[in-house]
Amino acid sequence: MDTIKTYLDNVFAAFPQTDKVQTIKRDIFAGMEEKYLTLRQQGSSENEAVGIVIANFGSIDEIAQELGETEKTPQLTAVNNSVTVIAMSLHDARRYVSQSRGVGYACGIAFFMFTIGFCVALISQTADSLGVMMPLIIGGMVILIITAYRATKDFEAYQTANISLDPVDHMALAEDKSRFNGQAVIIGVGVIIAVLSCMVLALEGYTNIPLVIVSGFAFFRLPIVLTSKIAYDYLLGKWIYKSGRWVYMG
Repeated sequence: MDTIKTYLDNVFAAFPQTDKVQTIKRDIFAGMEEKYLTLRQQGSSENEAVGIVIANFGSIDEIAQELGETEKTPQLTAVNNSVTVIAMSLHDARRYVSQSRGVGYACGIAFFMFTIGFCVALISQTADSLGVMMPLIIGGMVILIITAYRATKDFEAYQTANISLDPVDHMALAEDKSRFNGQAVIIGVGVIIAVLSCMVLALEGYTNIPLVIVSGFAFFRLPIVLTSKIAYDYLLGKWIYKSGRWVYMG
């Protein structure tokens, strides 16, 4: 509980210490205390309960608006030098999803190159196919390595941090994910069909360039779906960083 109190003290330090501010602070602390005790009764350890309560803390923007302050930018708050909570607005959350999707697009290009290379090798089954396959595969590997390096740098602040969204923004982002889920199902079905089609062509020894291109495009979309899903799950609190590791809350 001392950690939660210290966290709130840090958050409210930026505001004038008026009676209204103190009242809001006490109300928030009471809610966080109740959630903490509930988690402890359910079997969570002290560190786990503190991490979850702080991760679900509302955005500082909501507090600022209630107090009539100007809008504040997302800020980082360290907790026990191990847990960092990032207070994020809906705009910044959607930008994070967009950045994650950009990583998916880069990986998708690599997947497209892999798919075309392997399909050419499987369908033609000749030594000449190596001249097409190897440059595509090597190029795809280079793209993946560069993308992984850039993503590590671009998302460094989020590698051991939890996200805090206010309830309204959380609901809006959940609606975004709901629409995304429908698109993901369609793409998943397309990938399965593409895999089965390529297997049939390889076994029968047929060459169908249009189908190879379509298959490559299906695999191009796959990493975009995966990176978007991971981003949504992270922002919506399904992935929580606690006790030095990431835990999926489901």
